[in-house]
Amino acid sequence: MKQRKGQGPGGGRGRKKGGLSDIPPSTSLPPLVEGQLRCFLKLTVSKVMWKIAKPPSCVLVRVRWWGETSDGTLFCPTDTLQTEPKAVRTTTRYAVRCGPKQFTSYLTDMAVLVLEVITKLDHLPIGRVQINGLAKLSPTHHINGFFNIVSPTSKKLGELQVSLALEPLSETYDSYNPLLTTDMTESALLSEEGFREYTEPSNTQFLVPSRPRRISTTKINGKELTANSSRSTTPR
Repeated sequence: MKQRKGQGPGGGRGRKKGGLSDIPPSTSLPPLVEGQLRCFLKLTVSKVMWKIAKPPSCVLVRVRWWGETSDGTLFCPTDTLQTEPKAVRTTTRYAVRCGPKQFTSYLTDMAVLVLEVITKLDHLPIGRVQINGLAKLSPTHHINGFFNIVSPTSKKLGELQVSLALEPLSETYDSYNPLLTTDMTESALLSEEGFREYTEPSNTQFLVPSRPRRISTTKINGKELTANSSRSTTPR
């Protein structure tokens, strides 16, 4: 029997497509901001590559955004040195609840995204990864690559493969699913409109209809005549 997934803090109801999130997000973006759902920020921490002789056996990666008050989101990336299969959790999607200018301003003020590499059992710190240039993130510009894992003593321990991408709501949820409610359908449409603000300038012109002109009337001998009537109102 299939189980229905509950609604996470960063998303809504609906049937998801392939290449999905396997980690519930710990916050929406910017944290503590309540607004219309515009798009998603997809964060994937896919692989860890160690460059030291005795690497830790099993690690987690914790991400906490600037202003976030929770314990953050935990990722369990693939370890290239591990031969035994293990549970891998690499991807989450954060709901973006502000416009493009406000989100770019938030990323600019944040400046650096820090990913903490910690031990799985007791969450002790092993190293950190810093990702710069967040303000350049846009629907047409993704951040993807291998970033250095640096120890507290500034020693390079390895590399972490990380990618960040902005996605419209329609890529994550199937807006044609008949099980979707009206509210979710409207949310999808509004989110697609909001996502277009990130990519397209607005050239929409709004036409305001003019008020209908009221025509004055005059009654003479019980007959109603308009002001522009061709009939004379002068008694003969």
